[in-house]
Amino acid sequence: ALNALAVERDCLDLTVEDPTEEMQRLRDVADLRRVRALEGAMDAAKQAAAEAFAADMPPADPKAKRVLPHRAPHALVDKARAQLKICPAQMARLWEAMLVAHADAADPKVVARCRARLHLRLEIQFLGAKRSECVDDASLKRIVDLPFRAGVTPEDGMEPDFVMAKGLPAPQPAAVEGSQGGEAGPSDCGEAAEAAETAGTVKLEEEEEEAKRANEEATREALDGLCQEEEAAMLRLVAVLRK
Repeated sequence: ALNALAVERDCLDLTVEDPTEEMQRLRDVADLRRVRALEGAMDAAKQAAAEAFAADMPPADPKAKRVLPHRAPHALVDKARAQLKICPAQMARLWEAMLVAHADAADPKVVARCRARLHLRLEIQFLGAKRSECVDDASLKRIVDLPFRAGVTPEDGMEPDFVMAKGLPAPQPAAVEGSQGGEAGPSDCGEAAEAAETAGTVKLEEEEEEAKRANEEATREALDGLCQEEEAAMLRLVAVLRK
C-alpha cells in the first residue's frame, strides 16, 4: 500500500526511519521481488557477480577515499527509484543479495569476499568514506590552559589564556638548562614554562590517542554486530531469489 501510494503521488522515493526488524524484513522481500521483475536487473547482477567475487576486496588505505566495488549500475538504480520509489540505500542492500545469489556459496573464498564487501559497504555508509572518520571528532576536542608568561604575576580571579585543541602533534621536548648558580633569571623562568607546556601537550596527546583507540574499538564492535545482522538479512533475501 505504501509503495503504491508513493508511485501514485510520484514521490522521489520511499524511506522508513528506524524500522522494526519485522518491517524491514517485509520491506526487503517486497522490494526485492519488484526489482527482480525489472527488465535486465538479474542479468546485470549475474554479470557483475562474476567480476565481484573473482578477486579480493581492494586493500584498505587510510588516506584514500574508499569506493564500494561493483555497485549497482546507475541506470538500474535510477530506474528502481523512478518506477518503484526504492531509495539508493535500500537498493544497495538488494543489489548485494542479487550478487550473492549468483555466487558459489560452497566456496569459502567467495563467502569471505561476500562478507568483506558487506563490511566495506557498512563502513562507508555509517563511518564515512575515509577510515579517519571512524572516530567522532568532537570527542577528541580538549581545552588547554596556557601558562602565564614569564614575569607576569596573576592577580586574584585572573584566568589564564586557553586554546581549543584536537589531535595536537607531539612537539620535540625542549632542553631546559638551569643557570649557573644564583637566582633564576627571566630566561630560566621562560624555559621552565616552555618545558611545562611541552610536557602538558605530550600528556594531552597521549590521552587523546587512548581515547581514540577506545572509541575505534567500540565502533568496530558495534559494526561487527551490525554486519552479522545484515549478513543474516542478506541470506534471507538470497533464499528468496533462489526459489
